[in-house]
Order: sequence, then structure tokens, then C-alpha cells
Amino acid sequence: MQELIHWMEVGEGARWIRRGAALLLLLLLSLTAANKQFHGPAQETTLLQADVARQLAAGRVLRRW
Repeated sequence: MQELIHWMEVGEGARWIRRGAALLLLLLLSLTAANKQFHGPAQETTLLQADVARQLAAGRVLRRW
């Protein structure tokens, strides 16, 4: 147990704990920014354009117009 504590405080484990904490912080900041900035399409025309793009990407022939 003493070796484990030493490994986590001053050994290689301390480096991994710091890296994990930094990665977790980066992930939380990214999720927070995404949640505050992106709320989906604002208008119906945006949804229609996305549908047309999806159909074109799938290779379907558009028959709406």
C-alpha cells in the first residue's frame, strides 16, 4: 500500500493523474462551450437545405422542384 501511495504522489502515477485531470478539464470545457453555443438550426430553411444535402450525398434524385 505504501508503494502505491508513493507511486501516486511522486512517482509515475502522479504524472498520469495530472494528465488525466487535464484531459478531464479539457473535455468538460469543450462540452460546456458546445452546450452554450450550439442549439440546432434556427430556421426551417436550414432544415430543408440539410435535407437536400443529405439526399444529394446519398445519391438520390431530388423530385421536389
